[in-house]
Amino acid sequence: GDCATVRLILDTAARLDFDLVDQISTGRGSYGKSPIFYALTQCRDDVVLYLLSRGASLLIVNNKGQTPCSIAVTHLAPETRDRMYEAEGKELREGGRFVNYRESHSDGHSYGDLDPRFPLDVGNAGEDIEEPLAAYRKSVANATLCGGVPLQFSPRSLRPTTRWWNRDDESLEAGNTASMGQPYCKNKKQRVTRKGDKTPQPAPTIDLGSLQRLTLCDVFHHPTPTTLVDDIHGIRLFEETIHHSINSAKHHTADASCAKFAWGLDCEWKPGQDYGRDNPVATLQLSTRDRAFLVDVQTLCRHSSLPRGDPLTDEEALLSRALTTLFTDTLVSLLGFGVLQDLDKLAASFPHLPCFAAYHGVIDLQSSSHLRAAGRGADAPTSLQKMVARHLQKFLDKE
Repeated sequence: GDCATVRLILDTAARLDFDLVDQISTGRGSYGKSPIFYALTQCRDDVVLYLLSRGASLLIVNNKGQTPCSIAVTHLAPETRDRMYEAEGKELREGGRFVNYRESHSDGHSYGDLDPRFPLDVGNAGEDIEEPLAAYRKSVANATLCGGVPLQFSPRSLRPTTRWWNRDDESLEAGNTASMGQPYCKNKKQRVTRKGDKTPQPAPTIDLGSLQRLTLCDVFHHPTPTTLVDDIHGIRLFEETIHHSINSAKHHTADASCAKFAWGLDCEWKPGQDYGRDNPVATLQLSTRDRAFLVDVQTLCRHSSLPRGDPLTDEEALLSRALTTLFTDTLVSLLGFGVLQDLDKLAASFPHLPCFAAYHGVIDLQSSSHLRAAGRGADAPTSLQKMVARHLQKFLDKE
């Protein structure tokens, strides 16, 4: 999510006496990851710097064998990496010590972006890192340790990887050089890859103006009525439609119900140079194949800065009940492009509403398009309109 959403989530949690800045994930494939790890893997310099300003610790080895600073080598801008190196050194000089979750909760698989300062187990060892590992050992032969580890060493990462949609090969070349001065990831013509790696190919340019237009009339055989939900009556009609959709889905197979009874979700909030900071969601748009609802959450719900334990209004309680029914049902899924960011923004905007705390089935077309493109070694579309043009060869008309 954007930095403003991260700020809202952390501030809201702090008001409830929860410190999420260094909250550790305990999932089998992500044990030891704190929020800064997730910001790093998405190449979000802004969020990383914000988390550092909130006191995020860098003395963590996740269960893959990575540290924040080892991932930063290929995922962040040089100036951001330097800030992280300084912050890590400061923590160590003040008496901090690394917590190594690779030792305690390893899943046994092999990974990249490894920190050479920590022992490699059988899963992470390999011939491909023998040369850079030897260079590291040479660089720290006479190094002074701080907190049990060196602060100055090279290379800073073993088996470097990158998020291909946000970093080109030149940035890798600048950030990862061995003691001999040769990059581990070379330019596009000489790129060194491991088995199974695919170099993403730029998607062919599509002339949107030349494509056949795709409108709602092309998708639906009859007009889809839109209902404004801004009072108790509208919420009740909305709730009735939810129950009807769920009951209808019960008479179909899981695959059929997913395709036919999914609800589209989208949110709108006031934009700005601060990416919507302090601007909660204004409208929540939800629709089925037969009906669309425009939920005026600004009218129905109060903002996020409410006293802890303040009771819900009648409108909030009824709306939360209806949305909880929809969001937690096992037969009905939520569908949207970038819908995960929308759900995060809703939770940050209205943390007092329990309906935004749990979801059962969510299909994010943006994430799906990234996976599809990555499997084919291609760039992923960055908007719903571009995704439609890529896969359906049509121009999505939003008018």
